[in-house]
Amino acid sequence: DINIISVNEIYVSLTENLSNPVVSPIGAHNKQVCSTWGNYHFKTFDGDIFHLPSTCNYIMCAMCGSSYEDFNIQLRRQVVNDQPIITNITMKLDSTVVELTKNSVTVDGRVMNLPFSHSGILIYKSSSYVKVTAKHGLVAMWNEDDSFTVELDMMHLNKTCGLCGDFNGIQLHNEFIKDVGHLQNIFMEHDLYLIS
Repeated sequence: DINIISVNEIYVSLTENLSNPVVSPIGAHNKQVCSTWGNYHFKTFDGDIFHLPSTCNYIMCAMCGSSYEDFNIQLRRQVVNDQPIITNITMKLDSTVVELTKNSVTVDGRVMNLPFSHSGILIYKSSSYVKVTAKHGLVAMWNEDDSFTVELDMMHLNKTCGLCGDFNGIQLHNEFIKDVGHLQNIFMEHDLYLIS
């Protein structure tokens, strides 16, 4: 089943949700953490909370506005037993591609045993989460179910885009607007088709 929605519909959905923020059920973040959890909830670096129910491949957080992209983190949800879970996280960290799924971790297409450490990237698994740390001030944690967080060093302030927002310290300020009147493409699919 393919749902086709326009950029205007996404913009309306995002702005309606952003104009009616919800109090977060998980304690306050420091201003360097973005997260997604549960039933499609998101909290940006700047503290905006919104709900975006979709199983698209999202650009969760990326380095934007520079000639070199230090990182690009994408995730995909799937509904399992009537509950949305995160099934795939792809992280481009410098020139290394890390892919996290429930049963495996691949680095540049090769399945790795954990802990893994190479080229400034450390990946390990605890009893409750998989943690990825990168040399350029990025820490990501996934509970292998429905929760994922990204923490960035302040050196990335005002340099991000994606569902985590622009990391400029100002709530509800152009979080998803690339240029005046243009919604930034937060979905990997450039044609903005939502496949469910």
